[in-house]
Amino acid sequence: MSSCSGGSGVLAVAGEIDLTSSEQLAVAVRDVVTRGDIDRITLDLDQLTFLDSMGIHALMDVKSWASEHGVVLRVSNPHNMVHRVLAITGVLTELMDEPQRSSVQQADF
Repeated sequence: MSSCSGGSGVLAVAGEIDLTSSEQLAVAVRDVVTRGDIDRITLDLDQLTFLDSMGIHALMDVKSWASEHGVVLRVSNPHNMVHRVLAITGVLTELMDEPQRSSVQQADF
């Protein structure tokens, strides 16, 4: 856990979330939630560099699991490819309070 205050916690996620690492995310979120004393957890994706379909599935699974345990799970700071993958798959708005636009502008041709 990067930080915890007032019933909220922030968990920094770095590297990749894919088939080989999705269980690590689930374990980390479950550990934080089962410690108690929080009603909200934010996954800070600022250092996340890769997210595939298994990663998206893992994010949605931990969101659902947290909700079943009375904890709201949201993500923050997705950027570049991670932001684009979340937006294209339609889960960005479900995972964020207020969807942020990527700082990278793209031109349509």
